[in-house]
Amino acid sequence: MFQIRRIGYDDAEFFFNGWDQDIGRVARQLIEVRKGSNPDIRIAVVRKIIEIIRAHEPGDFIWVSRRATKGDRDCRRVRPTTPRSRTT
Repeated sequence: MFQIRRIGYDDAEFFFNGWDQDIGRVARQLIEVRKGSNPDIRIAVVRKIIEIIRAHEPGDFIWVSRRATKGDRDCRRVRPTTPRSRTT
């Protein structure tokens, strides 16, 4: 579904494959990410991936990891999160 193409110090690119119901097939998109105000480019990439997932799956969904070892599958229920309020 997601494939990292390149990660630099303050920018990255990854491919997103899927969820294009308008054309009725998997569509590969190149997504560019900037570090911006994130403390690390990896955090910026993860936040962008979550943003894409939430745009297509607003409720709970099951995440199945294909990178699990020995053929086992790692499944997790992912729920939408709300921003936490910060107290100082």
